[in-house]
Amino acid sequence: STQSRSSAASDVYKRQLSMLGRLLVPCLLLFTSSLSASELSQTQPLSSLRGKVVDTESHGLSSVRVSIATASPKQGSGYLCPSCYVDCGKMAMTDTTGHFEIPNLDPKLRFELLLVADGYVSAFHPNIDPAEDQPVITLQPYDSTQIAPNQLSRGRVIDSYGDPIANAIIEVRGWSTEETTTWGRSRRVMKTPIAVTNSNGQFELATRQEVTSLQIDISCRNYAHQEFYDLALGGLEQAFTLFTGVTVSGRLIHNGQPVANRRIQINSQRSTPRSNFTHNAVVTNPRGEFVFYNLPSTLTFNVAAAIDSIPELGRTPIRRIGPWTEGHSEDIGDLAIEPGFRISGTVKTLDGQTLPETSLLLIDHRDTWGLRSFPLSSDGKFALQGLHPGAMRVNVKIPGYRLAARNDSFSGLNRGELLGTLSKSTERLVILVEPGKWHEAPRRPDFLAGEDAQSRPL
Repeated sequence: STQSRSSAASDVYKRQLSMLGRLLVPCLLLFTSSLSASELSQTQPLSSLRGKVVDTESHGLSSVRVSIATASPKQGSGYLCPSCYVDCGKMAMTDTTGHFEIPNLDPKLRFELLLVADGYVSAFHPNIDPAEDQPVITLQPYDSTQIAPNQLSRGRVIDSYGDPIANAIIEVRGWSTEETTTWGRSRRVMKTPIAVTNSNGQFELATRQEVTSLQIDISCRNYAHQEFYDLALGGLEQAFTLFTGVTVSGRLIHNGQPVANRRIQINSQRSTPRSNFTHNAVVTNPRGEFVFYNLPSTLTFNVAAAIDSIPELGRTPIRRIGPWTEGHSEDIGDLAIEPGFRISGTVKTLDGQTLPETSLLLIDHRDTWGLRSFPLSSDGKFALQGLHPGAMRVNVKIPGYRLAARNDSFSGLNRGELLGTLSKSTERLVILVEPGKWHEAPRRPDFLAGEDAQSRPL
């Protein structure tokens, strides 16, 4: 009996600590932003975001919950993750005419809205500037009684103690049929491509056609996002657990001095499509510091300065970190900038034409994730600095042109790209492009194997 009471007391204590942790995270975020908010209030008036929500017949909808899901600076990148700004989570309800107003917002930010209403499909509305935009947003009707049972999936999102999590966002990332699994945008197969949990943590997903299972991503502020696979349709309600995750911090330096306003990116290693892939980016503060909140604790991550953020200075070594125990806080110390590799050369058209003004060279490193774009001059010249060694993929975005199969590093994977390894600086690289559509790029049988192509010098 004494052991039972002791165990119960311990459980209560752990639960209190967990609740305190959930409170401290937003408080910490608030503290991180308080200085700029204080300075802001003295120099610029706060913004109000106004708009209207209507149905498919343009009638105003009342009692729609309109909340701020993410934010981003109007200029440059942010010190915080998109959902970590103080304004995130602020909300308003539409009145009887469908109008809403969310006051006291940072005028330096743009916002993405999340709209939720009974009887309607939840929806995002991105990239709103309160100073310029007063959006009119249309919601699509939804009635689960009109959905066949084998096209409906019900779930409940809970925390590690089994308590419901409200306002969690469920997004469909993929779906399976008897023949295949498809990843990507799901609107053509989903009646509800996203859903939001109610106060009991419950949600519904409905398909437009019969599928065997769904692949979903669940995210919620102050929790680590989580991917779930092979979600069955029909049957009983299923439970999905979110955890608070871990915090990772560090500092960017060059010649021993902090470097501010440079983007740091973190991404989990992804060996298969089913690995709870996580990637994010923040900007260093005036002291060169950066912090990532609510990362999944079970993953291994690569951290580095973005290649297009410090090209004139060099590169940082790719730091591999994790996994950790739940709730861990990791200070990885200094990321020191060092000289990076350089590649230069020319993109040449096989028909002898000059490149259009909007031509771009795209480059991606296997371990840093995130395709970066660089403008090309009309003569096709380029020079990129601060590059990491290792496997890379290169592509172009040129109106009316695609990569030519004659390129030595050409691979037919992903509808045509250059794959190779960078082990030293490379000058006078020639990339050939030909007239045609990128998705109609020809295949070369000797370069279909991606691993073989990546093992060769670029």
